[in-house]
Amino acid sequence: MVDPDTMNWFRFHQAPSHAAIEVKIQVTKGEAHSLWSENITEVAREGGSDEVELNWDRYEKANREISYDKLKLAEEKAIRKEQDKMRAEEAAHAKTEKMRRVVERNIHQERERETK
Repeated sequence: MVDPDTMNWFRFHQAPSHAAIEVKIQVTKGEAHSLWSENITEVAREGGSDEVELNWDRYEKANREISYDKLKLAEEKAIRKEQDKMRAEEAAHAKTEKMRRVVERNIHQERERETK
């Protein structure tokens, strides 16, 4: 019989599955690409010994403006959605009220016919 501690050791030290290895490779590739991209960007911004450092303030300002525009559009969309919801509720209320009046009128007409 195998000792439980030995079984736990074997479970812990099992070889990873092929899928787990593939996932680890993809994650590592992604991290390496991200680090490489960041380094290239920083070197490009700083420029070489005979080059001037790039002005990234324009990029950051444009990025802020884009973010602001996206936020503004999302806000406007939420407002339109709320307005559409209110209109739908008003239309449903009006339809219900109209149906109530029709039913009342029909009841009233039936009572008049019965009394004749």
